[in-house]
Amino acid sequence: MGFTDGVSAALTHSMETGYFGNVYDATRCRIGGWAKMRKSSLADIVFMIGGFIFAPSLIVSIVKGADIPLFTSLPTAIVLTAFTLCYLTLKLRLAAFATALTAVCWYILVFGRVF
Repeated sequence: MGFTDGVSAALTHSMETGYFGNVYDATRCRIGGWAKMRKSSLADIVFMIGGFIFAPSLIVSIVKGADIPLFTSLPTAIVLTAFTLCYLTLKLRLAAFATALTAVCWYILVFGRVF
């Protein structure tokens, strides 16, 4: 089975089941058998990129000791923690890690303001 046969089989399976969720479904190839690849959905990758963009931008605020109101930073940290738990239940591990990192940055801003 060559690459095009694998793509054709994956697309046929996706069309039959109506499932198009995984990035690697249509790109599996045969290298000494079916390659085992980690499932990463497109949403997982997009949310992870967003999380890794937000966290460094917050580090600047942490280093400069920005004065962000408590009623802005605390709800944001709590909601991001809830998002992290939701991502974990959906098995979006990359997004959960990136969002948890961003939540930690917000908690640092909260505790920096309180203490």
